Amino acid sequence: MPAIQPDVLQREIEALLEDVGEPGRFVRECMKLLEYYADRTRRSGRIPAEVASERVLRVPRPVLRTLCAAIHRRGRSEEDVAWLQVARALWGKGYREARLIAICMLREADLEDLP
Repeated sequence: MPAIQPDVLQREIEALLEDVGEPGRFVRECMKLLEYYADRTRRSGRIPAEVASERVLRVPRPVLRTLCAAIHRRGRSEEDVAWLQVARALWGKGYREARLIAICMLREADLEDLP
């Protein structure tokens, strides 16, 4: 896992949010960002049952918080018709971190559009 440099992370997130209109590209770049910051160190000991069945990248919380905050700052505009598509695609990746980002995106969706 690389060190988190706030200014670099912010630039990566800004570049990522430019792709919201292209769901496939946004999801691909978002997963690339999450995998870049993933903690791949081996853990010893037992894993709690509720976590064992979940796929986890162990992305540091500051990265997730910064990404969610940027999503909320950007907000959802009228031309963001792909917002729900992106959230569904991220949810479908099956990783806890991708699902947390999908939840952040769904908070910006209109209530009548939510499944």
